[in-house]
Amino acid sequence: MDTHHQDNFLQKMAALRHDPKYSDLTFTGDGYEFKAHRAVACSVAPELAQRLDGEFQEAQTGVIHLEGFGGPTIARMLDYVYTLTYGVEVDLPQKQPVDSPVEHEVPESIMAIPMLRALAVENFNLAAKEGWQADGFVDVVEAVYESTTPANTGIREALIALTYEHIDELLADDSFLATVRSKTNHSEFQADLICKLSGQIAIDGKHFVERTEGLEQELESAKAELKIAQAIPGRFAKRLEESESDVQELQRLIGTLSPCGSHQCRQRFSFALQREENGHCWVSCRNCGKRYD
Repeated sequence: MDTHHQDNFLQKMAALRHDPKYSDLTFTGDGYEFKAHRAVACSVAPELAQRLDGEFQEAQTGVIHLEGFGGPTIARMLDYVYTLTYGVEVDLPQKQPVDSPVEHEVPESIMAIPMLRALAVENFNLAAKEGWQADGFVDVVEAVYESTTPANTGIREALIALTYEHIDELLADDSFLATVRSKTNHSEFQADLICKLSGQIAIDGKHFVERTEGLEQELESAKAELKIAQAIPGRFAKRLEESESDVQELQRLIGTLSPCGSHQCRQRFSFALQREENGHCWVSCRNCGKRYD
């Protein structure tokens, strides 16, 4: 199916989502009511299909009660069921909702749709990145923990990660500190944050130990190299002394064995070793100065 046909199909599915004609399934929650189609919803949510195929009350009435979940949450869920995506802004039946900017979670107990949860976390992270501010963050914490359960960890984990990322800024906010220090409220948030902080401290500690061990190895290597470098001048001086001794011995031997080649000198050859700046060396007679290259 090419892109044009895919887009056309998704448009028709989106239109079907808001068309009550032929609907045979109803979702209700917090005063809201949404019409849907069993064939579509059950194909995406296997657990819902099991309830509607079994001897549950929902199979007889065709009504799914999702109490405790606001209209925006249910609307997003149905948007995903029909189009495999959803937006933050949703169309609701005629009623003024108290919509939370982080109300992305799904009623997991009935509509177990893992990909929807993953998309919800992704959208939450995008919204948090674009709209981050310390002011009002406590309201976000309350909205997330009031609209989710410990079993629904996706959004909570994303929120804790966001909190840790901005922890320095948040610790300067009095309302956030009051939330962290509260003994009666937000205990789940406090516990999750402590787990995140302790886990990160353990990771940072491990990295610190590994880095320290690496620095210690580098230090030992530097010490060994320094020891070698410190020994070089002494070795060079010793070698120079040995070379001078060799030259003196060579001079003595030549002086005792060879006469100077100059017809004006003919002295026993007592030589001197000469060296130019470019390193070239030659021997000369100490008596007459004749040069021997």
